[in-house]
Amino acid sequence: MNSITIYRYRLKQYRQFKRKVWLLANDWSVSLYILLPIALLLLFNWISWWGSKQIFLEVHQLRVIGGWLFLYCWFGNLFMAVEEADKVFLLGMRTLITSLRTISLYYSLQKYATHTVLLFVYLLPLFIQCLLINITQVFELLVLVLLWKYYHALMRYILYIKMEHLPAKAAVYVVIFVMDFFLYIWGIKLISMHADIYLFFYLTLLALVVGLQCLYILRLKGTFFKDVDYQLNHKYFSLSLVFLFAPVPHVPLIRSQKTPWIFKRSTRLFSVRNASHVLIECFIKSYCRNFMNLSRYLQIVVYSLIPNAIVPVWIKFLYPLFILFILWEYAKSEWSSYIYSSFFKIHPLPKEQMKKARKLSTLLFILPAGIILYSVSVLSTFLF
Repeated sequence: MNSITIYRYRLKQYRQFKRKVWLLANDWSVSLYILLPIALLLLFNWISWWGSKQIFLEVHQLRVIGGWLFLYCWFGNLFMAVEEADKVFLLGMRTLITSLRTISLYYSLQKYATHTVLLFVYLLPLFIQCLLINITQVFELLVLVLLWKYYHALMRYILYIKMEHLPAKAAVYVVIFVMDFFLYIWGIKLISMHADIYLFFYLTLLALVVGLQCLYILRLKGTFFKDVDYQLNHKYFSLSLVFLFAPVPHVPLIRSQKTPWIFKRSTRLFSVRNASHVLIECFIKSYCRNFMNLSRYLQIVVYSLIPNAIVPVWIKFLYPLFILFILWEYAKSEWSSYIYSSFFKIHPLPKEQMKKARKLSTLLFILPAGIILYSVSVLSTFLF
């Protein structure tokens, strides 16, 4: 079997698994009370935008869309499927590993482009009817966002994948240099056009470019990237990221020799030290150690801000309940995956303390999201 056949086979199995999960999680009640109202709400907004009925938005407030698009470009649950190569690595087939990583990168870029185009199709009436910009400028903004996401994908490819061959490193650096050049030329053009929303995109993108390149330079000095290298050297740790449908042996959490910088000066969350409080602190720290967990959490919160700011008033206080319900289910699933580890099988805790710890940890997930969602609801009620 060649690399393309293996990749298609694993991708097909992954999609079948996601489809089964979707059918199990979304019964008739979820579809009726959550999915159907959201779909009707988005359709109603899209039709009203094409009719130039500025009911929920004003022209001077449309710069907020730039912030949403920025968060959309940066955060997200990325699926590059490079972990397939980690499993093949156990067979010692280096050529097949390189092919699988290349195919996974192409698949990710196509997926980014599809999602971005669909988002721009939905926001197209806002750009044309409210911002009064032509199709050419919309296309330029679309290309800028695509370059943004492609740059993120390439930098992630560099940071997480060890390139052993010099030509592969040189090719990626050439692509990054070309992207930097195009972004520089595009930024000069946008500044000359005096486009405020484009200028916001460009300046933020420039800061991201510098930040990502600094991260790459400091790769060997940060404890986060040391943990990433440790995870790549022990290939079994990455199997659970993609092969969710296959039984994976329980492995302990990644323990760095040094204290992570995010927790060097951290204090205890609870003054009273008992089993449930220690369990909550360990869960929070192990969750925050994984950058993809934080990006997935922010993805849910940020995506929910868009309809939360543009819907009618009576939905602005009802819609966050749907998002908090989704976060509640997400927190319970994360807690379940944390509890069913080999450590708690060897050292079981009383059920009462486990229930108390689960409730407190779930509230810690819900509380910041609820404050953000309802704050945006109140502010957008007075601003729009």
